[in-house]
This record gives sequence, structure tokens and C-alpha cells, in this order.
Amino acid sequence: MAKETIQAVRDAELTAEKTVKNAEAEAQAILARANEKAAKMIASETEKAKVTAEKELSKAHQRGEAILKQAENSVNVELDILKDNAAKAKDKAVSAVIAELF
Repeated sequence: MAKETIQAVRDAELTAEKTVKNAEAEAQAILARANEKAAKMIASETEKAKVTAEKELSKAHQRGEAILKQAENSVNVELDILKDNAAKAKDKAVSAVIAELF
């Protein structure tokens, strides 16, 4: 009976060791899958952030172009006004000179 008990204990120890080894292997496999999934999620989120940033950059560029166009239009309007005023001043000056001469 003592032999049977000893054998039963040994069998239980072997079973326990196998169970621990299997659990360790399964834990490693789970960790590997989790790491792989995390890496894929990081890559996916990084790509999404990159696409979003590119879209925002494009929008900002378009807004900048619109602001520049508006500024250019304002400058052209101001330039036209200045040219018109200069032409009027020239005409006045010419008229004044002619009036002085006659």
C-alpha cells in the first residue's frame, strides 16, 4: 500500500508538472497573441492618425491659399484705387500747370 501511495503521489506530481508546463506554454502563447494584436492595433491607430493629420494639413493648406488669394485681391483693389488717385492727381497737376501758363 505504501508503494501504491508513493506511486500515486509521484503520478500526481508528474501530472501537476505537466499541468504547470502546459499552463506556462498556454500563457506564453496568449501573451504572444496579445503582443501581436497590440502591435497591429498600434499600427492601425498610427495609420488612422496619419490619415487624419494629412487631411487636416490639406485643409489648413487650402485655408492658407484662400487667405492669400483674398489678400491678393485686397491688394489689387487698393492698387487700382491708388492708380486712379495718382491719375487724378496727375490730371489736376497738368491742369494747374496749364492754367498757370495761360
